[in-house]
Amino acid sequence: MLICQGEWTLKTLMSIKQSFQELEDIHHVETVNGKKITRMDSAGAWMLYQWIRQYEKKPTNEHFQEFDPKRVKLIELIIQANQKQPVLPEFQHPNFLAKIGMLAVAKLNEFYLFLNFLGMIFIASIKLLKKPLPISLRSIIYTLESSGVYAIPLIALLSFLIGMVLAYQMGLQLINYGANIYIVDLLGVSILREFAPLMTAIIVAGRSGSAFTAQIGTMKIGEEVDAIVTMGLSPIDILIVPKIWGLSITLPLLSILACIFGVAGGMLVSQTMLKISYLDFLNRFYTAIPVKSFWIGMIKTPVFGFVIATIGCFQGLQVFGSASSVGEKTTKSVVQAIFMIIIIDAIFSVLFSELGY
Repeated sequence: MLICQGEWTLKTLMSIKQSFQELEDIHHVETVNGKKITRMDSAGAWMLYQWIRQYEKKPTNEHFQEFDPKRVKLIELIIQANQKQPVLPEFQHPNFLAKIGMLAVAKLNEFYLFLNFLGMIFIASIKLLKKPLPISLRSIIYTLESSGVYAIPLIALLSFLIGMVLAYQMGLQLINYGANIYIVDLLGVSILREFAPLMTAIIVAGRSGSAFTAQIGTMKIGEEVDAIVTMGLSPIDILIVPKIWGLSITLPLLSILACIFGVAGGMLVSQTMLKISYLDFLNRFYTAIPVKSFWIGMIKTPVFGFVIATIGCFQGLQVFGSASSVGEKTTKSVVQAIFMIIIIDAIFSVLFSELGY
């Protein structure tokens, strides 16, 4: 019989271990008496169990006599935990169907997270409408400047070139039928209704949407988002909602600019290639193009801006680990934003066609 006494705690663990080393000549232990133990924690109980296990492969409650019931229960928990043998599943390479299932589950989880993200944006937007924060207003103005003002040269140049290309390609066909003047009708409707809003949204998705993801992702890696939470502030209120509002305001303004420069590019090609003067072009444009074509194009732009900013910010919050995750999520945000822009544009086109517009 082994008689234990004193404190069996983490504090006295080294002295207990030294005492066990002095008992190396013992080859068999039938029972352990714990009547004189004054205190025992999990560290002391584990040390006692490990020492007995050297001589008894499967220690049981019968080996421990005159222990306090609480200490007996602690020792039982340690015995049960050590007797359980974890069953590890055999590793198997997933087949094609398994990969499809895993991908579907991952996409479904991401969709649930996105719905939760939309709900938080909606609540934060209502709070911001009731009580605007100065920091949020400054963030909205900053977004208008960075995503709007600084994007004007790029949007203007590309819209001008797109207008020239459209006028040139359509003009080649109209010349064959002597219907040069109808270039105004085709160019006006196509640019105002489709090309200006769509191309502006795609350009902004590649420029501003990726910037949102990279900015928020870098802040998350640098634990700046956690610092905002620690200060008692909401990252949704401070970082996300101002960007969404700012881009939803910016995109319609940039689309108006794209309409102007796209028509200007078409006017230049019409004058040089089709011999339609600027005055004739403007007169025809005023009489042949309905105002509803402009408004139909503009109705879509706030939705495009909301989608671009929401996807960009959401993917930024999904960044984790190293800087490589920032690049991965940035690419993902741009691809998803452009995909959703085209889908939404198609939905609007079908809807307006069904309504007779």
